[in-house]
Amino acid sequence: MGYVAVKGGKQAIEASLDLIELKRARAAQSIDVTSILENMSELVNQVMSEGSLWDPELAAFALKQAQGSVEEAVFLVRGYRSTLERKYTSRII
Repeated sequence: MGYVAVKGGKQAIEASLDLIELKRARAAQSIDVTSILENMSELVNQVMSEGSLWDPELAAFALKQAQGSVEEAVFLVRGYRSTLERKYTSRII
């Protein structure tokens, strides 16, 4: 499975952030990360498993940011994981 590059540059990023703010402003209440951790533990586990990164709070935050879309949350977790420093390397023998 490969990653899909997003095109559009700075204008597309700003427009997407404006859209997210508009959706958040329209919502009556926002769910917090602790509620997601307590009530959707299996979904959080699925995001951690498919994203190959064990961090329950990060997975819950990704679910919140992806507005419940598991595929998008996994994509976010994998993208974050790819930015982390690798602590170990393997020697080629």
